[in-house]
Amino acid sequence: MITEIFAKEKFKEDEQWIVKNLLLETQMGSYAYGCQTENSDVDLVGIVMDRHQCLFPQQYGFILGFDNIPTFNNVEYKGESNRIILDNRKTCEGVWHSLTNFFSLVENGSPSLTEVLFARRNMVLYGHKIGFMLRDNRKMFLSMKMFHSFKGYAFMQLKRIRNHVKEWNEKKTCDNNNRREYFEKFGYDVKQAYHCLRLIDLIDQLIKIGDLDLMRDKEECKAMRNGEWGNWEKFENYVSQKLIELETYVNTNPVAIPLRAPHEPLHELLTNLIEEYYGSEGEMKKQKTEYITAKSVMSKLEEINSKIDKIPVTAPYGVKPKPFWFMPH
Repeated sequence: MITEIFAKEKFKEDEQWIVKNLLLETQMGSYAYGCQTENSDVDLVGIVMDRHQCLFPQQYGFILGFDNIPTFNNVEYKGESNRIILDNRKTCEGVWHSLTNFFSLVENGSPSLTEVLFARRNMVLYGHKIGFMLRDNRKMFLSMKMFHSFKGYAFMQLKRIRNHVKEWNEKKTCDNNNRREYFEKFGYDVKQAYHCLRLIDLIDQLIKIGDLDLMRDKEECKAMRNGEWGNWEKFENYVSQKLIELETYVNTNPVAIPLRAPHEPLHELLTNLIEEYYGSEGEMKKQKTEYITAKSVMSKLEEINSKIDKIPVTAPYGVKPKPFWFMPH
């Protein structure tokens, strides 16, 4: 798994536990959308089981509301100085979320993390049993809250592209030199633009079929990324119109997803995943035994031996019985 490489090259000492608690390691970004090029980087997203002390702090002597209880939500290694180089010479950056943090963000409609659960199976580079149980129940997270998140994200992408186009037309400058060539060739950032197209397609899938296929619109997205889709005016009009159409559909038709994700079933799912991994608290308490020191054991044996010394000798030939722990087994 790629997470092991990050552990060796980037993780701090107190982050090494992530490797053993990894549930899912999924390749995202352009590979997950089917739009990668030979120069595409690898984007990694991991889901990690929370440490036991974070889930059950009272068992480790922490008091809720009084102590600073250890927590972990996520850690990311992104940016040029935090990337690693894979064997195929591809650069890779990643982010790892605790299971509980992941549940909270996806229930509230996080577009990027929702996509992790719906990436195609061949994008899963490592999967623990618990990770696949999570994937099997991914549709439970879909809701209208997610519709609004995806739509808002698409609108913000369009607004960002529009501002960049305005800046380019006025000053012939670009805040990202790597994308300057897009403006020079096509008049707008086609890489950003293809994300708008795929988001619109995901919204369409969400409200009409209640499922997500990240690669369904890959041919149109690849055409956009290659500069074959059309000019800026055509793109701006298309996206604006599609967003209106999708909003109209929601207001006039039954949709395939509930108003909000069912919190109680998700709570039960999260509980089941944790108990499947660590065992239920009830079972753990039954199995729990009192810790006895070696000194206590020897003290008790000496006490027993002193009592044996006081027993009248009844063994044949006057041989005193040896203490029981010296008896051959």
